[in-house]
Amino acid sequence: MARLTDQTRAKILADFHIGKSQNWLAKEYQCSPATVNKLCKGVIPKYKDKVNAVVAINSDLSRESEYQSECFTKEVNELTRKANLVYGVVEKAIQMNHDLLKNNKVVDRIGLGEGVQAFRERKLNTADIKNIIESTDKASVTLGVNQRHANQNINVNTQTNMQNNQNIALNKKVVTEALLEFDNEY
Repeated sequence: MARLTDQTRAKILADFHIGKSQNWLAKEYQCSPATVNKLCKGVIPKYKDKVNAVVAINSDLSRESEYQSECFTKEVNELTRKANLVYGVVEKAIQMNHDLLKNNKVVDRIGLGEGVQAFRERKLNTADIKNIIESTDKASVTLGVNQRHANQNINVNTQTNMQNNQNIALNKKVVTEALLEFDNEY
């Protein structure tokens, strides 16, 4: 049996992520089940639930009028197109930030007088780097790389744990007092 190419590995993983079984993958790509198992070991199918959700939506839409289905599909496609435009621009902005940092240079426009301008190259300064970091951070939130609300969840969990600890301490105190009172009576 020939070795799997990188392209075939990528296809197997893509099919696995949408919910195809390892046996199906082995038959489809003409490789052993052990090979597929080794490739998929520890990988969680990330789109299986989404595929099932789309199937459920399409099943619901099949009961609607043709016009309703077309409207739904048109709206989904338009929102997807807009989201992809945003992601494309954000990815380009991140690449530009990367290039700026890599080259450590920026070009400034300098006014020389009445309508006369020149351009001068200079090294990045701290303000430039701060702007790059801030814009990259915002872009990472847009792309879903950085979960902005993670710190709030940590704070809520910390507060909840502190409250639980206080409740446990209070319960221990009540139980201890009750035991002492019980011992004193008997």
